[in-house]
Amino acid sequence: MTFSPAQRFLCRRAKPSLPVSKSLLRQSVPSVTMVSDEQLNRRAKAQSHYDKTASKELAPLIPGKSFIANPMIITGVKDGTLERS
Repeated sequence: MTFSPAQRFLCRRAKPSLPVSKSLLRQSVPSVTMVSDEQLNRRAKAQSHYDKTASKELAPLIPGKSFIANPMIITGVKDGTLERS
C-alpha cells in the first residue's frame, strides 16, 4: 500500500470532495519500514530508468575532426579538434 506525502504528514487521508467511508479518514500511522521501503523502491526504479536512458555509448573521437566540448582543460585538443598524440 502506498502513502501520499499528505498521508505520511497527517497520518490520515486528505478529505476529498467525493464521498468516502469514515474508516478511511481515521488516523493510521504508516509504519516507518513500509515508508522507507517505498522510498527505496522508488529511488531504485528512478535509478534504473536513468541508467537505461542516460548511458548510451558515444561514438569514438576521430583525430582531426572538429567537435564541441564543455569549457574545461582537455589534453590533446586544440581549437576544437582532436590532435594525434
